[in-house]
Amino acid sequence: MSSDAPQPGPPAARSPLRWLAAKALAVTAIVMAAIYLLSGITVIKPEEQALVLRLGKAMAVPLLPGTHYTLPYPMDRILVYKPSEVKDVTVGVAKVYDDRPADRDSASRRGVNVGPEFLTGDENIIHIKLNVQYQIGDASAYLLRSVDTDRLVVVACDEALTEHVAQTPVDSILTSGRQPLLAAV
Repeated sequence: MSSDAPQPGPPAARSPLRWLAAKALAVTAIVMAAIYLLSGITVIKPEEQALVLRLGKAMAVPLLPGTHYTLPYPMDRILVYKPSEVKDVTVGVAKVYDDRPADRDSASRRGVNVGPEFLTGDENIIHIKLNVQYQIGDASAYLLRSVDTDRLVVVACDEALTEHVAQTPVDSILTSGRQPLLAAV
């Protein structure tokens, strides 16, 4: 029998350094597991709600304000939003939404809002600047399916303005036709 082989027996008979390292490793593993499990505690503020993605699928019921426990990341992912917040964007301001050159011809060919000029029904050019306000209606669609909601709202309003202004004479837009135009957009 070799004398180098570890001897079975009580911890006192084994090397004290090995015993201490094993205990430290066990305590570290328990503490790490506890921290990981506690990372599932989520606090939702009073004006917020949260959409829970469990394994990538949106849960049907959002988390309401308060303290909740969800499965730790990566099992659950929490997307917090403010459903009552009124967001606003301005339509009719010269903007280009990507990193390509900001020349007017290439921007208009890409369908990006290039400025406040609109052609009226009687072939006059009119400058229109419009502030649009919106709220989140469908949290799942807002958080998961849209990349740039402000751009989407601006482009949709720009197209609606273009369509309605092109059918309306300039005098009507500047006087009595302003409110019906805004209602149509």
